[in-house]
Amino acid sequence: MEQFMDFLMQRAAQQQAPAPQTQQQKAVIDKNYERVRKQGANVFQGTTDPADAEEWLRNTERVKKLEFLQFKQNDMLVAEYEVQFLVQAEAEEEVVEEV
Repeated sequence: MEQFMDFLMQRAAQQQAPAPQTQQQKAVIDKNYERVRKQGANVFQGTTDPADAEEWLRNTERVKKLEFLQFKQNDMLVAEYEVQFLVQAEAEEEVVEEV
């Protein structure tokens, strides 16, 4: 039983101490922070007014949506993939209706 308690104590100690961030990780975090700040994201100021909190949340969601739509994969924006998908889905619908 004592060995089991030692094991639990060791696991708890390991989980409480997160690994320190490297300089490279800090640089990436700073870069991402600056990017979303430029898109209009604000730091939550800890208000007790629900209207202020709702406004902050709406603004944050808008920024995240913009960021997502600007995401690229294989040289195409997510928004471009969406348009391509909708065009192809509409064409497939027409084929299915003809059958």
